[in-house]
Amino acid sequence: MNVRRDNYDDTIEFRNAAAQAREERQLERLTRIVDVLYALSLFRTVTDLPHPTLDDVAAAGSVLGAMRNDLPDFLLVVLGVALVAVFWGANNMMFGNLTRTDSRHALSSIIQTMCVMMFGYTLRLSNDLGDLPQILAGQSVLLLIGGSMAVLAWSRARREGMISGAVGEQERDDVARKLLVEPVLAAVTIPLAWVGPIVYTLAWFVGFPVVRRALKSLGR
Repeated sequence: MNVRRDNYDDTIEFRNAAAQAREERQLERLTRIVDVLYALSLFRTVTDLPHPTLDDVAAAGSVLGAMRNDLPDFLLVVLGVALVAVFWGANNMMFGNLTRTDSRHALSSIIQTMCVMMFGYTLRLSNDLGDLPQILAGQSVLLLIGGSMAVLAWSRARREGMISGAVGEQERDDVARKLLVEPVLAAVTIPLAWVGPIVYTLAWFVGFPVVRRALKSLGR
């Protein structure tokens, strides 16, 4: 009876070790996939920066004059580049503290990345159709969903013991608060889409340090 019990325990331990190794490999694959998708999204966002035509330059009298006419669109795309970089940095911060992943955590991370890629698509729509309120609001909604997925992924990582033991509770709380900045600010900027593109864009640039400072003060 003891032999059979020992064999059962050995089988369970072997299965747990196999699952651990599989989830560690899955984290490596997920990290590579996400990095590639973010790199592609960042590249595409940069290439969508407004560029004046020869007719625009001739009408304005200079290249800078022609670019000033596209200033709202230019600022919006610059904001897009910054936001993609911020999401990528937050993703790296989270993944850098993990030792493994599972299917649910990986799914949340992939959904977050796809939302950022769709955000890049809406930037292209803004260039083609103009800074319509529906498009700007759609950008905030996508970033709200993407940011929420990052928060959910980190929460699951904490709950399921996927975080490195070298990361203390205070640092885990700090990461959670940093991940909250994007979805909170995205929710705030949704109604500002109907105020105007300049106000909407400035709200993102000004809101980041304000929201980050507010969330940090709540954690004290």
